[in-house]
Amino acid sequence: MSNPPRAQSSLPDKRTALYDNYVDLFFNRESAKSPVVREHRDLLIDIHRYLAWVLQSEAEQGTARGSISQERLQQILASYLSREEQPTNLAKELFTGMVERVVFIVSRVEGTFEFEVQPLREYFAARFLYETAPYSPPGKEQRGTKPDRFDALARNFYWTNVTRFYAGCFSQYLFATQEAQEIRSWQTCCKTVRLRKAIRARCQSTFPISPLANRLPERIAFSRGKGRRLG
Repeated sequence: MSNPPRAQSSLPDKRTALYDNYVDLFFNRESAKSPVVREHRDLLIDIHRYLAWVLQSEAEQGTARGSISQERLQQILASYLSREEQPTNLAKELFTGMVERVVFIVSRVEGTFEFEVQPLREYFAARFLYETAPYSPPGKEQRGTKPDRFDALARNFYWTNVTRFYAGCFSQYLFATQEAQEIRSWQTCCKTVRLRKAIRARCQSTFPISPLANRLPERIAFSRGKGRRLG
């Protein structure tokens, strides 16, 4: 599989759109070739997003290097299907589809799997956090909304590239609203090396041992915006 297209601009919205188009075109192509991809396209995309979030969180905490054993990957697939009320007997079929047809997940070391390139992991993690944020209507506010998640991401230097992809998920309409001003400000800050260094220093002093995974715990099932707690 060829590497995903590289953005020619540092603007987050263009970067994310490039990856959106790449993933869409790739799944269109594989859907025409593989019944597994054709029948379970949306589910496969959701699983890649969730897996990216898990691996990105573990890589930050130092518990893994962005890779996962085959046994644990299959366990995560089965657990995810169960939580989403999907047939768990699909796990084996989806695993085959992921590693033999979609191949965003590759095996460089026997018995382990990882995303083919790190930007793909960061892109899918950003999409997971954005697409699964709960709706927070006036009078019934909830925590963990899209702006809340952006704030948590932007404060953690390890998640800088995820933040860029995440910011690119927002629509032009949302960028015109008041709650998006902090996102626009963050984009402006990232245009200069001097301010990047300042943000980095601030993150290191403010959150020296507080990984993003502790702010957005894995125990919360963000899938499809339901914001359900797991067990």
